[in-house]
Amino acid sequence: MSRASLVEVYIAALPVVEIAIVGAGRQCRITPSGDFVPGEPVARRYYFKASHAELVLVTIGQDSMSGRPAATLADAIERAAAMLGAPFQSASELRKAAGLAVAEITARVKLASQEGGLKQINRRYKAYRLAQTAKGEKAVPYAKFIEQFTATIVRDAAGRMT
Repeated sequence: MSRASLVEVYIAALPVVEIAIVGAGRQCRITPSGDFVPGEPVARRYYFKASHAELVLVTIGQDSMSGRPAATLADAIERAAAMLGAPFQSASELRKAAGLAVAEITARVKLASQEGGLKQINRRYKAYRLAQTAKGEKAVPYAKFIEQFTATIVRDAAGRMT
């Protein structure tokens, strides 16, 4: 699994809600959690904790904000978030943080592998491989097994983020 794929796994597992400004020109609207048509232009994306996203949307009156320019909507979201003390991340900030987290996790897995720290995982793979052989089935290669292990760690780490 590539680092880019692991970053996507990490982002998908994060407990965040997206608020997007969708549309072009002066006819934009605010939509939560990807509630828009694929291919529709997205001017800005904000990522909040779920409870913060809900508070921001209630504070700005999401429905009354439709049909306005993207800059006006962005200003309303950012002012409401600041007033409520609701931190958010942009898409690029979220991706950068995910990339750093994935780099740290993969480095730790690699180091553990080099230092013999994956003995339990290796035993689990050996048992799995032997069971597959006994059934007359092919086992996934060790590298693929470790990729799945790493993806699980990445998913768990993202899920614990608050």
